[in-house]
Amino acid sequence: MPSLSSPSTHLNIPPDLTPYTIPTSTYISTHSTPLVGVVSAAVIIRQNKVLLLQRAPFDDCPNLWEVPGGAAHPQETILDCLVRELHEETGLRASGIPRMLGEFEWDDSALESNGGVSERRGTWKIFMFLVTVEEGECLLGERGVDLDVRLDPNEHQRYVWVEEEEKNILINNKIKNNHNYKPGLVEKI
Repeated sequence: MPSLSSPSTHLNIPPDLTPYTIPTSTYISTHSTPLVGVVSAAVIIRQNKVLLLQRAPFDDCPNLWEVPGGAAHPQETILDCLVRELHEETGLRASGIPRMLGEFEWDDSALESNGGVSERRGTWKIFMFLVTVEEGECLLGERGVDLDVRLDPNEHQRYVWVEEEEKNILINNKIKNNHNYKPGLVEKI
C-alpha cells in the first residue's frame, strides 16, 4: 500500500491497482526487460471527451499531442507519479483512479532532442490509467463549462478536449507527421 504521505492515499483505488503502489525502482528491478524508467499517464474523460495537451515547441517531441503524464521518480509509486504529473501539467487534482487502461513498452532511443533535456534513452514502461478529477473551479469556455486547466508553459502550449473523431484528426495531422512519432502511443487512448 502507498505510504501515508503519498498523494494517492486519499483516492478511491480499486484492489486490482494495488500492484502499482510499489516504488518505481522496485518495479524496474523485478521487470524482465531492462527499463530506463516508468511513465504514468492520465486519461481524463469528461462529457465524452478526452483531455489532450500539446507539448511546447522547444521541448523534446515538439508540438506532440499527448495525455497528461510523465516519468516516475525512483522511490515514487506508479500511482503517486500519476497524481503528481497530472497536477504539475494541468493544475487538476485527481479524485479517483477507477482502472488501468493499458500498459506498453516504448523505446525512445531513436528520438531526436529539440533542446529539451533527456538524460535517459532506452525502453520505458508506460502505464495509462483512467483518472477522475475534482471539479474545483470551472470556467465557461467555447465548448461550455470547462475545468480550469492550468498549463506549465515550459512543458505544454495548449490543451483541447476532443471526441474520438477529433482525436484521430490530431493523430493523423499533427503526430504522425512529426518525425518523432512512434506508432501506438496515442492510439492506446
